[in-house]
Amino acid sequence: MLKNYGDLIYKTIVCIKTFDPVTHSVDTHFEDYLQLKKLKNVNEQVFIKQIFYGVIRYEPLMKVVF
Repeated sequence: MLKNYGDLIYKTIVCIKTFDPVTHSVDTHFEDYLQLKKLKNVNEQVFIKQIFYGVIRYEPLMKVVF
């Protein structure tokens, strides 16, 4: 269960940083990450998924802006 919002942000960052597009698709990585971390809370899953997918989708734009 979620202890605080910092834990949720940390889990999201780990999900993003461990993604390797050479070995996994976005969907496969996310599903593997959920199983590895044993995340059962649907709200946590949705939050991490939305941030992860958004970062991957807009990565080229973020590289230009940031």
